[in-house]
Amino acid sequence: MPNREEPTIDQILDALGNRTRRRILELLAEEPRYLLQLAKELDVSQQAILKHLSLLEELGLIQSYEVREGVRAPPRKYYKLTQPIAVSVTLMRHIAEYETYEPYLVREDVALLSEDIRDELRRLSAARERDEVLSTAAEILQRIEDRRRKLREEEAALARARQMILDRVDEVIRESCRTALEKRAMLAMVQRFECDIDQISEMLNVRERVVREMLEELERRFSRFFELMRRMSQ
Repeated sequence: MPNREEPTIDQILDALGNRTRRRILELLAEEPRYLLQLAKELDVSQQAILKHLSLLEELGLIQSYEVREGVRAPPRKYYKLTQPIAVSVTLMRHIAEYETYEPYLVREDVALLSEDIRDELRRLSAARERDEVLSTAAEILQRIEDRRRKLREEEAALARARQMILDRVDEVIRESCRTALEKRAMLAMVQRFECDIDQISEMLNVRERVVREMLEELERRFSRFFELMRRMSQ
């Protein structure tokens, strides 16, 4: 929706933390629905559903519009999903990440797809018979799901590799750093490739002067590491 601030990850996770709101979003992902439909399908009062809809619409996850379904009938308000959004949560030792992104498929993104998927999409566009459209779509979706499964497996393997690396980093940091604040600062720099004083001060919630003095001391002990961090952050 225009002029609306993007919802924060905290707001999205809070919204998704309610089962009724998740069911509402699942139903709206199928097709737009109106209030009475949602209340009947979910067996929840219209008043309760309306509160959930108001919150989801306030966050910009859904939007409402009116449809006049008869000459004499008053307009009926429907609800539908707005822009696509994906949420990623990773929780494991040394890693706690919460991310959102918009999985749009624009013209530039199509080039990122493998050639066989692009060929299948062209075949789907060229299909004319209904049975051909359905069978072609099912084949493509199965291939995409197989590809997504493999990507998830690779992502899980990469996450475990990150954990192994950070375990080793943690050992070195515990042996080398003198205070808990130094340990947190070094771990933050390794994970985020960041050595800017302002950024680290914000991440650690510590005054910039304290961070500056601490980083100067750490750089005397880890000069090669700090030089690499500066190059990587440029």
